[in-house]
Order: sequence, then structure tokens, then C-alpha cells
Amino acid sequence: MKLLTANFISCAVKACKSSSLSFPLHFKDAELASKSVPYNPLLLSNLLPRLDWPALVTSSKELGFTLPDTKPELPRLSATAAATTTSDGDMNMDSGVGEEDEKTLRMLHKVLMETEVVEGKMVCGSCGFEYGIHQTVGNFLLPSHLV
Repeated sequence: MKLLTANFISCAVKACKSSSLSFPLHFKDAELASKSVPYNPLLLSNLLPRLDWPALVTSSKELGFTLPDTKPELPRLSATAAATTTSDGDMNMDSGVGEEDEKTLRMLHKVLMETEVVEGKMVCGSCGFEYGIHQTVGNFLLPSHLV
């Protein structure tokens, strides 16, 4: 499961719907893998406004990554900006993005797109229910007594 996916998931237990502790789910016993994905700064700049930044920082820390406490203010890249693709599939944008912004985008790419939780659990902070992750797929089916 990619960290990007985890940023949109909360506990499905009915009693947790109104609790702020049900999001984000917390990683436990996580086994990580890195999978090479072509770098796409346009995708990242469009995803950034949709991310719950405090939840992403929390999840990242649990997995051993360090992100800034405040969401970076990056310029929105335009699809019409001149783009070139490298031999390994990475997209380079001629967008006028500064060196620091480029560094931040690459760090976000590594955390959100290339890092996967292969095995482990995600635990609700409200009820303590554990959702298993096996071969990068989360099991979010609940037993009938919790639905």
C-alpha cells in the first residue's frame, strides 16, 4: 500500500465515524519496499492541495521519513509547460520551479509514489481495530459485529 493511498483512508467501524482519532490510521509492524516509479512533478503539484498534510506527516514519521511540519507552498504546474521525458521515464518540466521546490517535489515523490508497505497493519487510534496489509493490499473488511 502506498503512503498516498493511506492518506485517504479512515477507520470503517461505525462507532469511529464521528471520532477524529479514526484518521489517520497508524502503521504497525510495517515492512517497506521501494518501487521505482517515473517522476511526474505535474501529478505531484496537483495532488498536494488534496493531501491531509498533518496526517501525511504522522504516517511518514511512523515509517521513518521526515517531512516538514507545514505543507510546502509549491507553484501549481501547468500541463502546457514544456515537458521532456528522460530515458528512464522521468518527466522533467520547464516550469520555472526553483531548486528548493524541485527538491521538495522529489522528496514527496519518494515518500508518496515509490514507498510501499508490503506487510504490516494499520491501526485505528479510536477503537484499536487492526487492518492487515498483505502483499501491499490492505484488508478493510470488517467482522459483522463492527459494521
